[in-house]
Amino acid sequence: MVWLRLLFFALAIYLVWRLIFPRSGRRREWGKRGRAGKPHPEEMKMDPVCGTWVPITQAEQTEINGETLYFCSKACRDRYLEKKK
Repeated sequence: MVWLRLLFFALAIYLVWRLIFPRSGRRREWGKRGRAGKPHPEEMKMDPVCGTWVPITQAEQTEINGETLYFCSKACRDRYLEKKK
């Protein structure tokens, strides 16, 4: 009967462990990270007006003559467009 109690206790610990640390969540997290466990760096573009490096997701994008340009702000974009006129 002691082994049955130990088996039940081990099963209870395993179930609590799985509730606290679900496997599927960790797998999804691993897909977003590199080998060292750090997030993958985001691609950066340089603002042609002030030279600031900006992540693509935060940049102001403008297409001019079929080329996409990235700006750190609307002010830099407007300044660039004024020079081009």
